[in-house]
Amino acid sequence: MSKVSRSALIMHSVEQMYELVADVESYSEFLPWCQSARILSSEGNVIEASLSLAKGGLGYEFATRNRMNRNESIEMQLLKGPFSHLQGAWTFKALGDEGCKVSLDLEFELSNPILQATVGSVFGQAMNKMVEAFCQRADQLYGTGNR
Repeated sequence: MSKVSRSALIMHSVEQMYELVADVESYSEFLPWCQSARILSSEGNVIEASLSLAKGGLGYEFATRNRMNRNESIEMQLLKGPFSHLQGAWTFKALGDEGCKVSLDLEFELSNPILQATVGSVFGQAMNKMVEAFCQRADQLYGTGNR
């Protein structure tokens, strides 16, 4: 099983960062390997979302169920896709009045060894860069923060 754990300290509020990560349908505007992102369903604090990713000629789509804990965390669990296992969470922790720590912890395994060798490395690379991509997007939307 592969694991990704990334975090960043950023001079934007927990509320701003939570809203940015929760806005799934905007992902394709700023994540270069995200071809499309859409909400499949929404009920209470649970949304189901589908992402289509492509990089280096490899593409795949997967869907997750996301429990939205406003301004605290977004917990993800696999619904469908090329994975045998995918789960993780975004967490948001306030640091003073204006800053926060944003973290992404994710573990995944693909359904067969060939996929793990190809798609797994691409997915791992993309997820490793995701926190930085969200921090850059926050700077674009809310003004430059210090990291």
